[in-house]
Amino acid sequence: MKILLVVPVREEKIAYYVTPPLGLGYLATSLRRAGHEVDILDCIRLRLDFSGFKEAVRSRQPDLVGFQTFSSDMISVRRSAEIVKGLRPDIVTVVGGPHPSGDPAGTMGFLPHVDYAFHGEGEVGLPVFVNYLEGRGKAIGLPENAIPGLIWRRDSRVERNPPAFIEDLDSLGMPSWDILRPQDYPPAPHSVIYKSYPIAPVMITRGCPFPCTFCAAHTINGRKMRRRSVPRVLDEIELLHTAHGVNEIQIIDDNFTIDREYVHRFCSGLIERRLTVDWCCPNGVRLDTLDEELLRDMKRAGAYRIAVGIESGSQRILDHMKKQQKKEMVREKVALIRKVGLRPHGFFILGYPEETVNDIRQTIAFACELDLETAGFSLFLPLVGTETYNVLASQGRIMSDTWGDFITSRVVYAPEGITPGQLKRLQRTAFFRFYLRPKYLVRFARSISSVQNLKYLAKRALSYLF
Repeated sequence: MKILLVVPVREEKIAYYVTPPLGLGYLATSLRRAGHEVDILDCIRLRLDFSGFKEAVRSRQPDLVGFQTFSSDMISVRRSAEIVKGLRPDIVTVVGGPHPSGDPAGTMGFLPHVDYAFHGEGEVGLPVFVNYLEGRGKAIGLPENAIPGLIWRRDSRVERNPPAFIEDLDSLGMPSWDILRPQDYPPAPHSVIYKSYPIAPVMITRGCPFPCTFCAAHTINGRKMRRRSVPRVLDEIELLHTAHGVNEIQIIDDNFTIDREYVHRFCSGLIERRLTVDWCCPNGVRLDTLDEELLRDMKRAGAYRIAVGIESGSQRILDHMKKQQKKEMVREKVALIRKVGLRPHGFFILGYPEETVNDIRQTIAFACELDLETAGFSLFLPLVGTETYNVLASQGRIMSDTWGDFITSRVVYAPEGITPGQLKRLQRTAFFRFYLRPKYLVRFARSISSVQNLKYLAKRALSYLF
């Protein structure tokens, strides 16, 4: 079958992360192994509008179109699936990713032109499903309910099968980098600041055992931690560097540092293979996994920047989030990151359901107190599948028509006692208070690698603030 995997059309001013879609790259590998023809259409990188998307589908004539779907993509995917069916009703439309994983039934209800969805990790179920559609599965009597992770409609009900979580991540192989072509992507990486270019993201672990109430990572990859072997990760980095000219690796795991011994082996392997690439951890690792020996080893192996999830400067809110960290520990670990010569970036959330204006002001003050290189102040998003989403949804406080605004610079939810306008002003205050200090202006300016990087940062800052 001819399969087209799609990063959906997105409003240009909110297209912050123009990075190779790793998830689609892994799906492409699994489908190609099963003998199918696969292409990836990244509408964000190509700056396609719906007219451009329609022409791209028309020219490729796929049998199946699969959409990577975050909550912010839901309205775009609804329109895109309708376009596909208007071109050829027999094209099978499928969605997968964070939103279908967090709300399978709601996804199918919102997307009438989507035939099927997947939740969890799709590399096992999707090839089985495509074989089923092609007839190979039907020939041996394979029913829909035998396909891992499949979501489908039966009469007026939405059915779903349990997802399959891949135990041996090495069995996935590498993403289809020959299709993804990281060298074609602009320097607008997952992390705002970068050191070298071209850049490629790399996944090392899957799964998250932690109970944070605002995080949806477990809905896609489950609670159990799994890791690729160090040699296979190093093989991928070597391929990216030699075949695609990649000079910086961004490890996008939330839990890369949870196994210290693994990180030491990884760092030793980079040095032994003389893989002279810069690298960083932009997703926000847990502070309680860091120690001086680990950080120094990372620095020796080429790491230059590490993002950490701090979230709040109010201990009351940290406890409610089930973050399992104390403010004093945050101070110590950020100082330790600085001590070893790495650049710390801090993630903060503003507008969490239990917050007051005083809690948010504590967060702003705490961010300014810490010796961070940079800081991000994201507005709270009630992500589907999270504990906070389930509570708010049960109270009727989630509006599905806001999916197009589901980005961290737009107010889609404000705690009781705080107006949306007030929350947005507090976000602006946080950015201005943190960045408009002379010491930090100088430090921030030194971290900008090029004029192009400066333009990107300016564009993103204006979008975030206004």
